[in-house]
Amino acid sequence: MNVPPALLTRLDALLDHAALDALDDAEFDALARATFAWQCEAIDAYGAYARALGRGPGAIGSWRQIPGVFIGAFKEVHLSRVAPGDPCVLFETSGTTLHRPGRVRLSSTGRYEAALRPTFRAFVLPDLAASDVEWVCLLPSADVRPGSSLIHMAETLLADAGATGRRFFLDRDGLALADLLDTMRRATERARPICLLATTIACARLADALSEHALSLSLPAGSRLMDTGGAKGRRDYDRDATHARICARLGLDPALVVGEFGMTELASQRYETTLRARLVGDIAPARAYVGPPWLRTRVLDPTTLEELPRGEVGLLVHHDLACLDTPAAVLTGDLGRAVTVDCADGSTREAIVPVGRAPGAELRGCGLDAEARLR
Repeated sequence: MNVPPALLTRLDALLDHAALDALDDAEFDALARATFAWQCEAIDAYGAYARALGRGPGAIGSWRQIPGVFIGAFKEVHLSRVAPGDPCVLFETSGTTLHRPGRVRLSSTGRYEAALRPTFRAFVLPDLAASDVEWVCLLPSADVRPGSSLIHMAETLLADAGATGRRFFLDRDGLALADLLDTMRRATERARPICLLATTIACARLADALSEHALSLSLPAGSRLMDTGGAKGRRDYDRDATHARICARLGLDPALVVGEFGMTELASQRYETTLRARLVGDIAPARAYVGPPWLRTRVLDPTTLEELPRGEVGLLVHHDLACLDTPAAVLTGDLGRAVTVDCADGSTREAIVPVGRAPGAELRGCGLDAEARLR
């Protein structure tokens, strides 16, 4: 079922916004409700679910009443406007030996990539062109981990930068330390800043390996780390301690470590503001995650699913208008709270602070891929 041309034009125009642009509440509300109404028709299971709750398109008065699809449903139900059996791009969540992965079926990756580029540029590379850095990924390649939205993210960024040669250093057998060190040393000799993409678990294992071999580097000025998270409580990884160790071993400026928060079921990502605050200075540094204007998040009481006041901890439900092929509203098993981050122009930006998984929620995330290969 095709997207109505008028709605598609408005949503495409929205993706042309800069990542820190403000979006009027009324405009977001109108677009979210129009998208919801269309998705209830285009995605049969979602429409049936919304109507069963008594919250179909005609029964809601605000985007805040749009029902989020619980994330576990992506394992059980066809939640895509792409018909079963039709060609699609398939992304899968990181499953475990005990749990099936969730599946996200897209007609193409175009909107995912359109949502990725401006936000990544704003929060990870606000001062440099993508071709000016040496890209290093402590991630498995697509051959090792097919169907990963995170790997597709990295591949998209590498392709945009024109990066060639080996860039992924997490093999089936673990961390390819010798090749990784060789790449970093060559970049250092050429004074090219390194952009390191990694999970928290991979960062910890790299720090372990460097410590074991009594190795330290001094990466070029402007080098940075994007940590995609991913520990998800599977093991006792202290994120701040891991960052301190990796910064000490690589000679990284701790202010140039930026966390990224994304999900397979969403097209858009959020980022911490620490790096942009240091290099641009138009937003306050915060270990809170800011997203683009087309992404908003509500915090719900885990028992009643009613929205909680700002600052209280509850379940996160994301509303991502870059999602057209799959439901734009996704209810997660993540706990967090909503906060605001101050900008230099006197405005504020909505942000979230994740605080962990809800009790009994399944462990998931890209970090499980890293852990499986780094044990």
